[in-house]
Amino acid sequence: MKINGTLVAEGSIDIGERESWVRKGQKDSGVSHVEVNLFSSDAPSGILAKKKLSFGPFSLTEPGEITGVIYAGDEIKMTSIPEKLDIFGGIIARQITLTSLWQELEITLDNDRIMHGLGYIIDEEVDPPLFSPVVQIKHWEEVY
Repeated sequence: MKINGTLVAEGSIDIGERESWVRKGQKDSGVSHVEVNLFSSDAPSGILAKKKLSFGPFSLTEPGEITGVIYAGDEIKMTSIPEKLDIFGGIIARQITLTSLWQELEITLDNDRIMHGLGYIIDEEVDPPLFSPVVQIKHWEEVY
């Protein structure tokens, strides 16, 4: 799936959670790949879900790139991602779970991409947020 702009859902978004499924009695299988590109330099880009956003073990069949903001009102979960993922923008969620990433996850902060993606910059007019987010860390581990 190639997104030239923004993918937005009022509920949750699941990408590559299962390799096979049954729909209307028909069994099918396959893997997913997602890439997010800029539509234009001043347009929003990213993946936004009001509830949850998950990238499963069948979500990247080749190295991927997301340019924009990845946002979920609840949880973002990345599990067993087999290929490298580059994010140019940022990740925002109430809870972020990264489990068994097989390759690199590289995040390059780009505040303008985040502001465009969340609608704080429209037609180059800045409408700053009225509040600051609160970040709470429940669990932290470091391995050396």
